[in-house]
Amino acid sequence: MSYKIDSGLFLFDFTDHHAVLGVPIDADFKDMRKRYLQIARRLHPDTCKAASVADKQLASSLLSKLVNPAYEKFSLERNRVEYVVLLREISKRLTQEAASIQLKSELSLQLKQSNDIDRVYKTAITQLAQKQYQSLEQVMPLIAQISELNLVYLMHKGGSGSLPLPSTPDAKP
Repeated sequence: MSYKIDSGLFLFDFTDHHAVLGVPIDADFKDMRKRYLQIARRLHPDTCKAASVADKQLASSLLSKLVNPAYEKFSLERNRVEYVVLLREISKRLTQEAASIQLKSELSLQLKQSNDIDRVYKTAITQLAQKQYQSLEQVMPLIAQISELNLVYLMHKGGSGSLPLPSTPDAKP
């Protein structure tokens, strides 16, 4: 399985760790950790309920190549701060390039047109995250879709000057 994603924030040569974990851009570390543990339980070789050996290997690969690195990025305060700075810069860039960005999903188009972007965004992320790791074949398309929602959210919030990004408390795993 290829781990290349060609939509959302991934288009900007940026790994969207929020999308991998299925958490909103402004999620705090406690929520990220909780989500990581849920995903890890589902994908870990000892607890994975996949029917075939190939599916168990795929689950293990997703855990080690996508989910663990995403969580590790948020585990250290220094990494979180660096990530937040990158998100802020991408948000500025998205605001400037908004006219040229082509959205692929209907959900992203709806979010872009929404008057209540915060509520619609969080609801959409929650709904997609619930099914994100249920079917291993759907993991990558759902990560892509979540990342596109993150792109729209950053584009909107960056343009309004009020980008609520995660705080960086000294929380340790």
